[in-house]
Amino acid sequence: MLRSGYFDDFKGGPKLLFWGDRQDMQALAGAFRAASAGIGAVSLDSISEAVDQKSVVIQPATRPLGILPEDGEFRWILDRETIRQFAEMVDVLAAETGPGHQYLECGTPNEITAMVACDEYPANLNPKLHLDAAPG
Repeated sequence: MLRSGYFDDFKGGPKLLFWGDRQDMQALAGAFRAASAGIGAVSLDSISEAVDQKSVVIQPATRPLGILPEDGEFRWILDRETIRQFAEMVDVLAAETGPGHQYLECGTPNEITAMVACDEYPANLNPKLHLDAAPG
């Protein structure tokens, strides 16, 4: 299962990390596509285990605001074009034969960067125990 967690300092700054295998990447790309199709907000709870107990919700909007912490969850507020671009970037990870990652950013000030990693990190990676010594 895809995993997610917020890291205060991961690879040089705050990151909302998503990690898993190729099937997990396909599921995440599908969630982006569902959000871009106009069905409203899409919670990633059905495809992702939030190891930090903070759900992630993709919220379509007219302009991207990025990832915002809100009441024990993260709202990823994105315009539909950015959502489609992110789906395509995650598709690249699903199609690769080796490990890899993508940074999903929309260019807003003070943005929390999302990092999506395929086959790079162990399932038991935990933001509370992380010392930025993991590969990738």
